[in-house]
Amino acid sequence: MSGHRARRRTARRAGRGRAARGVMAAAASVVVAVGAATGMLTSFGDD
Repeated sequence: MSGHRARRRTARRAGRGRAARGVMAAAASVVVAVGAATGMLTSFGDD
């Protein structure tokens, strides 16, 4: 029984790590998008 509980806890921890990784990937894509938008606006402003 205790082994089953440990296995469930490990699965839950893995799921949480996967969610955190997804959040990090989303944050990285937002940073890239903001950087690209800023670069475009800057290049338009130079004209």
